[in-house]
Amino acid sequence: MTCRSGHRGCCLRRPLRSNSRAPGNVGFTVEVHDQAPSLDAVWEDVVEVSFRPASPHSTLMQWAGEACWDLGLEETDYRVRYCAKGMDQARREDTRMDDEPRLDSYLLQLWPAEPATDRVLKQTAAIAAYWHGYARERPPPPTPDERAEAERQARLRQERDEREQRLALDCWQWVAGCPARPCARGAAMSAAC
Repeated sequence: MTCRSGHRGCCLRRPLRSNSRAPGNVGFTVEVHDQAPSLDAVWEDVVEVSFRPASPHSTLMQWAGEACWDLGLEETDYRVRYCAKGMDQARREDTRMDDEPRLDSYLLQLWPAEPATDRVLKQTAAIAAYWHGYARERPPPPTPDERAEAERQARLRQERDEREQRLALDCWQWVAGCPARPCARGAAMSAAC
């Protein structure tokens, strides 16, 4: 899951991950709400971002893709709250075996909401501070208007390239003495022919 973001200080701008350990399972819960849920004080690190699914198939996927779960989200704007606890302790321990107690837990809450500025609501873990700092150094992702303009420019370039290829083929056929149709007299053709 990748979140749209305009704020440069939130690590949830990148694909979602637990941020704490290498191998081992973590407690991870996903909740989809009709409205903003209350924030439980048990969470040590909390960020919120705006998110709009790019398709009707939003999934939560394990790090290496071993399993994934469909979130059943509509293609509409959401607010996403990512909560964590125990990140630093779990990072120090690095690997958790199945018979060892769980050190870190995560909660992902989503609810329909208009896009808003990303916010770091609570930060206590050193690893969270690291990732927030990393995110601040990255340029913000393009806005919807910037993405639309880039797509429009790409379409125009593709159309221009296709036109130039057709003109080059017409010119080649005309010069080779077997014109499929009369050689076009555009600026590109007259220079080449």
